[in-house]
Amino acid sequence: DSLIQISYTNGNESILYRTEKNPEENDISGDYNTYEHEDNESVNGISVTLKSNDNLCYTALWHDGDFAYSLNSSAGLEREEILKIIESTDFSKSE
Repeated sequence: DSLIQISYTNGNESILYRTEKNPEENDISGDYNTYEHEDNESVNGISVTLKSNDNLCYTALWHDGDFAYSLNSSAGLEREEILKIIESTDFSKSE
């Protein structure tokens, strides 16, 4: 019942992945910035919220019923790139 966090840093850029079982809130990202766009995409039947500016996604949020997940990129990622990362997570392989 704890938050798990994995961080990858390369120079000034970082990617942060988080997951938590049965969180009180689905947004466990810790990212409270305001973005130009917030839309949903389906990845392997799971609804993923993408937050973006200038065609780059900075935060992705999703929930599979038992766990909440977030993926943050300090420099932003192309939409297709962030979706590929999400597709490669364990929840998508269990279907």
